[in-house]
Amino acid sequence: MNKLSLKPVRFSKLFLLGVAEAVLLYIPVAIIAVLIAGLVGIMFGFNVFGQTTKFQDAQLVLWLGIALAFLCYVVQRYLRNRQTDTMIALRWLCLVSIPVLLVGGILGSVGLFVSATRAPKGCDMTSTLDTAISSTYPIMAEKTDASEYGSGFAIDGKGTIVTAYHVVQDAKQVYINFQSGRQPLTIVRTSPADDLALLKYSKPTPSYINLSDNPALGEDTYALGYPGNAFFVGEASLTKGIVSRTITNDDVRSIAGNAPIELSFVQTDAAINPGNSGGPLINKCGVIGVVDKISDSENLHQYGLGVSEQNISYAINSSTLKAAFGL
Repeated sequence: MNKLSLKPVRFSKLFLLGVAEAVLLYIPVAIIAVLIAGLVGIMFGFNVFGQTTKFQDAQLVLWLGIALAFLCYVVQRYLRNRQTDTMIALRWLCLVSIPVLLVGGILGSVGLFVSATRAPKGCDMTSTLDTAISSTYPIMAEKTDASEYGSGFAIDGKGTIVTAYHVVQDAKQVYINFQSGRQPLTIVRTSPADDLALLKYSKPTPSYINLSDNPALGEDTYALGYPGNAFFVGEASLTKGIVSRTITNDDVRSIAGNAPIELSFVQTDAAINPGNSGGPLINKCGVIGVVDKISDSENLHQYGLGVSEQNISYAINSSTLKAAFGL
């Protein structure tokens, strides 16, 4: 009974002792491995100890797992001929660590790679513009007297599309006007006071654009859409300008006290024409506004903005879009 009762205790002590020695051994080994990985990373053109991308982090995790597994293999080979209880426990710990490190390195690398591919693209105008072009759609609304045309853009991969409310107001049916034919849309929610509407397409939208906050005065911006004087199929037409200024809700309510508490605008000199309404106004990080009105639009009169001026157009601030629909 005494021998049997002592075995678990003895094994536990040996195991804990082996773990302690392994930790003391692995700490300098891990530091050396990280330093080597850092030097290799610098040789390949990125600083491991500075800011790295998730793709670079994925490579580091994979190779670090492989390097530590190899070191465990070398250590267990070194300990193979040492038959003390502590060395045997440490060797078995190394053997167990090899598959754990390999599998962990592979899974960690794959996880980082997948998260990087799914993550929104960074603040780069070229990539954001490419995404915005493929995320912008021509919108057609059938009304009692005639059809109205505008633009819209996807904000997720589930078929949610934003447009201006006046494009779909009193519409019997709303469509995306694809080259291959019209596809119906459903009006999900509207905010007439903000001139915004959410539409739903029955199929996933493979490309969508993120909403961006706080546009900077003077930064480059693009307006995308399908103006009436352009082909209403194919890729969206785009015009370039700058953020001329932002009109806060306090500014709007100082003229029109009954304006919604979230309503604000982005002013731009990018060329906007009828048909652009509902399309995105973007900066390098995403959508900063929903293209809405030119300076002489009738529905701007209530805000004291009904005088026709050149190179002045307005987009509803993306912060208004978020507040209106809880996005």
